This record gives sequence, structure tokens and C-alpha cells, in this order.
Amino acid sequence: MNVSLKDLPPYSYTSREEYSRKLQGLKEAQQQAYQERVEKNKEHALNRVMQITAEYKKSELDKDMKEKQAAITNKLYVSGDPQFFVVILIRSMIRMPATLKKICELFRLKKINTLVIVRNNESNRRMLQKLRNFIAYGFIDVNLLRALIYKRGLGRIDNKAVNLTNENIEDVFEGELRCVEEIVYHIHYGTEHFKVVNNFLMPFGLNCPKGGFRGKKNRDYVEGGCAGNWYNEIGALVKRMID
Repeated sequence: MNVSLKDLPPYSYTSREEYSRKLQGLKEAQQQAYQERVEKNKEHALNRVMQITAEYKKSELDKDMKEKQAAITNKLYVSGDPQFFVVILIRSMIRMPATLKKICELFRLKKINTLVIVRNNESNRRMLQKLRNFIAYGFIDVNLLRALIYKRGLGRIDNKAVNLTNENIEDVFEGELRCVEEIVYHIHYGTEHFKVVNNFLMPFGLNCPKGGFRGKKNRDYVEGGCAGNWYNEIGALVKRMID
């Protein structure tokens, strides 16, 4: 059967159709590969949650054992300070001295009710002491740290906020970290990855606390106000600001 050239579709049409089919096939292959990656990361995350949770429990049991042994021998057991502070900007920066504004810039504190995580070391403690009239800071436990990161945590890629998905974490840390639980772990224990993990996290935007700040913001916490070092009691404030 002879086919006239007039009956054949134009070359531009056939080439476009072929390109569309190849593109569709490529998209489907990429989607399938991504879904497989998601499943692998999900399985990895579940395994890491179990491993890390077991480590937390073991650490708590060791601490309880040391406290009991100290009580038996009439000694006082004092555990070490946590590896990090949580710092909340509670007052405006408008009339803040330039030196204190520079400290806020170093800590990435730009807005009221912004929370950042800061490593517990001598230099940071000195800066927090200088800034104490404008901030509330202290220690939180691992359970509240997890709640904070899971509820309010955002990552940063190319100076843009991104969700803390396993895949984003894997991309940023090139497979060395692959889930949120590992981020919590490195912050809590202050490992060698603390700095890069903390820099990856965006400052946490919190709500005004439910019931308000129960005290004057320009008065120190030890005097019944809100500013300064709350030590282990700041967890109650953080909970009211993330719910």
C-alpha cells in the first residue's frame, strides 16, 4: 500500500511526540527512584529511633544508679551541665546597645519570641550574661528538644527555609545523617557534628506563651521577672510557646 507524503505527520510533530514519551519515561523512573529512597530512609529512621531511644534510656539508668550509689555512701552526685542552651529573645532590639545587637546577630536572634540553640561553653556563657536583660535562656531535656525540633524545626538550604524531611537532611549531610532523630541526637550530646547541625537549623519561631509572660520582661528571673538564666525551669516556658 502506497502512502502519500501528505498523509504522514510532520517531522516536528513526531519528534515532539518522541521527546514527550522519553520525558515521561524519565519522570516515572525518577519518581520510582525517589519513592524507593523515601522507603529506605523511613526504614533507616525507624531503626535509628529505636537505637537512640535505647541509648537515652541507658543514660538515664546510669544516672539513677550513680545517684543511688551516692546516697548510700552519703555523698552528693552532681551531673554535668547539658551541652547546649536554648535562648529566647523576649524584648525588642530597638533601643539595644550596638554591642548587644552584635551578639544577637551572632546568635541569629532577630525577632521577639525567636529561639536559638547555643553550645554551652565559656565564650557563649559570657555573651549570654551580657545579653541577659533581653533574653530568657536555660536548659531543656531531650524530650522537649525532640518536641521543639519536630514541631517547629526548619532546615536551611541556600539561605531558604526547607522542611526537615529525611531526604533534605540526607542531601545536606551527604548521607552521613538521614533523619530528624539524628539531628536531635547530635544536639543533645554536643557531638563533633553539633556546629554543622545547628547551623543547618533555622532559628525557631515561637508563639507568645499561653497565659503570657508571668513576670516583667525587664526584671531578672531570680527577682520574679522573665529575663536572664532560668536554668532547668525554662522548659515550662518553651512548652507554652510551642503548643
